[in-house]
Amino acid sequence: MRARWGRRHPTLLPDRVAACAALLFSLLAPSVAHPQKITRDNYYESLPPPPAIIAQTEATQRFHLYGDSTAPDYVDLAPRDGVDDRRADRLLELAEHFSPILRRNTFLVPMEFEDVLDEEVVVHVDAWRDYLRVDSGAVRLGARATPGAEGSYIATERPVVAIDDDLLQDLLRSHGPRRVRSSVRPPSPGADTVLFIDVPGDDELSWRPHHGTRLPARTRIYAHPFIHEVGGTDGAPLYEFLIQFWFYYPFNDGGNNHEGDWEHITVSVTSNSRYDHRLDERGLLTEAEVRAILDPFAPIPLNSLRIRNVAYYFHNNVMILDYLGIEAGETMWRRADHNDGSIHIWEDTRYMDHAVRRRMTMAQGRLATHPIGYIGGNNKGTDELLQIWPRFQRSYNRDSHGTYPFPGTWRKVGPVDATEKIFGDVVPKVHLTPSGEVDLSRPWYEMIDDDRYLIYRRNAIILLPDWERLEPLVMNPAEKEVRRRWAWFLLPLHMGFPAVPSPGAGTLKRVDLGNVAPLNPAFNSAWNRPGPTAVYPPYEPTVLRVALAPISPLTSLQSGWGVLNVPIVLWSLLPGGSVAVSQLLPWMTGAMHVLGSPPAKTFYLGELPERFTSVSGGTYHQFGGGDFARLLPAPDDPGILTQLGIEAAEGLRMVEAHRGPNWGTRAWFNVYFGPRFSIENTLDYGVTDISYLIRNEAGATYGRVSGRLYIREVTGGLNYRLTPIRQEWLRIYGRAGYGWTSYSISGVTVNGQPAGATPIRGGHLPTIYPSIAWWPNTTYTGLGMEVFTPPRYWLFKRLGVGARVEVGASFHRMAIAGDCNCRVTTERGDVAMMLLFGW
Repeated sequence: MRARWGRRHPTLLPDRVAACAALLFSLLAPSVAHPQKITRDNYYESLPPPPAIIAQTEATQRFHLYGDSTAPDYVDLAPRDGVDDRRADRLLELAEHFSPILRRNTFLVPMEFEDVLDEEVVVHVDAWRDYLRVDSGAVRLGARATPGAEGSYIATERPVVAIDDDLLQDLLRSHGPRRVRSSVRPPSPGADTVLFIDVPGDDELSWRPHHGTRLPARTRIYAHPFIHEVGGTDGAPLYEFLIQFWFYYPFNDGGNNHEGDWEHITVSVTSNSRYDHRLDERGLLTEAEVRAILDPFAPIPLNSLRIRNVAYYFHNNVMILDYLGIEAGETMWRRADHNDGSIHIWEDTRYMDHAVRRRMTMAQGRLATHPIGYIGGNNKGTDELLQIWPRFQRSYNRDSHGTYPFPGTWRKVGPVDATEKIFGDVVPKVHLTPSGEVDLSRPWYEMIDDDRYLIYRRNAIILLPDWERLEPLVMNPAEKEVRRRWAWFLLPLHMGFPAVPSPGAGTLKRVDLGNVAPLNPAFNSAWNRPGPTAVYPPYEPTVLRVALAPISPLTSLQSGWGVLNVPIVLWSLLPGGSVAVSQLLPWMTGAMHVLGSPPAKTFYLGELPERFTSVSGGTYHQFGGGDFARLLPAPDDPGILTQLGIEAAEGLRMVEAHRGPNWGTRAWFNVYFGPRFSIENTLDYGVTDISYLIRNEAGATYGRVSGRLYIREVTGGLNYRLTPIRQEWLRIYGRAGYGWTSYSISGVTVNGQPAGATPIRGGHLPTIYPSIAWWPNTTYTGLGMEVFTPPRYWLFKRLGVGARVEVGASFHRMAIAGDCNCRVTTERGDVAMMLLFGW
């Protein structure tokens, strides 16, 4: 697969930082929101130095995988591709037997690269010196490929000779794999040459309408078999027989944009006889078994072959499904950093195991050798915030073409929390008989009852040998037809316009920031290599069973909403509805399963919090806040004057305002975005006595006004783990935020006698609908400590228990009831103790 995103590290950019960075980026980086214009005269600045072409494996060469060209019975005629025809027949038979079933998300499907071009195929040649284009040329290869009889993709009706064959030979000699490279650099600026085939269209605004109207009604994929040697424990070598399936698309339109796109998966093939071997050798083949698989005269029957594993490549990641391990029940799909601490109420540790088993038994095993992949995901990354004009359902950004093993939301597949949502069924629907049974009378390639799933038989598979097999033919002056068909595979040729506008394009010179057209597969670091490479580290996700898993403020980003995603992100950062919904997600998910509509899974790479949500309940002791007494009726209130037995309030004043300490109840709700950061809501209720003295200017005391204060409070804020101590059970944290305080006062007395005042109400709580009541009247801060059971000790592996103690201070600013339009400001402190439950 084409490397699009660069290296990623799960903890390099925490989710909360990514959220803030994305919001700031959208405001301060118009050059990224509107990428620089890339033209024929400046694209060179975006191109990194081209990689070297990758050679065939020693095992492939030793086994003569593509036939022994020195053998007397070697025949390479139909087609002329450097592969013995009988061996090619066997390899295509194997490729069809293990061909992928691809679920498309948009109209784009894998194609032979010439099918996406205009009528003529042209190799463009640009010469550059000191970032200046000093010369340009073109090598014309003639009309693009057309299908042969009955849709055959092997024999094609096309011109057998390139129009500019002499120029093509010169190009191969000067830029082919065996070209002479000098180690001496001249003092004058060196020249560089860029080769490319231009795909119709210029950017995402023109690619989609162009290719959507002229896309041919056929789909093709490329199959590249190779053999990889693995050392055996007894000294005898063992081998993997692998088939890489390569997919070409005319463009990539996702979090980044580029013309041309190569993606792939790798299938490791084994035989039933290798299933019961030791774990470290299970599925690996002996030399005799490899030769038997390849034998065109007495081959191992296809029904005795099975999948050993499948490597899925998406962006700069590779994820391997170990079919044999899953079948043996040994693959737990639990990240190593979880130990035994999976949060079962949120995680689905057996989801991928069960999904693969269902695929292996689907249609009574008729499709067990066909890995299922999902292509074309909806972008849900932070770059969506850079789109000024929303496009909603007409959004582009849905053709990134990474090949995913399962549908769902895949997070952290690239930098800055790059995320894609993949659609489809875990197991495709198959045709049924009128009685509801699987229709086994159909051949395997007609069993799936969903035209969004693509099936590949041998006439839709192009055999892609190692370039070493083609080079002697292509360089032979007499082999004009072979040169015309395969020259692209030997040249460092960009399979699209070299660079196009894309978020981040132009930020760094000579660095691929996701906008560079790929070279052919032989230049890809995964060519002839199984599993992870330096470019493709392993992706080992945690599977979260709930929709909108609360692992990041960015989980609710919507493809196509553009800057309208900003309030969505802010809402997810604000306590309130987002906290309430998150608390209910596990239970809502269970209800959806009962109703037969389970939500899509979330696949997450990175460090999870100790828990996703928690609920606390307990009591608090408040102290201070004497100015709450100023909410009582003022000394000039008629009811107060009546009780005092005086007619005029002149000279009377309020002194010694007092609020008695009290115990109240508190409920606390948290949603955690990582091991340190969470957002919180609290609900408080308390009752206390308040009072003040009435004195005149001479200092004489007239009496005490008292009342009972009822406070209801809702707060929301941020909670951050302060201590660097990484004890699982201990957390010291700081908290700060805002809130809404509503109060009522009743039982007003003067010197112990009822004042006859009506109950007083003030302050406010937030409304569900937007209103001025959304503005808070309280702020708070505090410190606390909590102990909490590690996940491996949770009750029923579902519920964690703990306790917390905290001290806090609040600042209130509330209006005084009545007509004075006055406000009271006061501070108070509290100590809270709570029992804690988390999941």
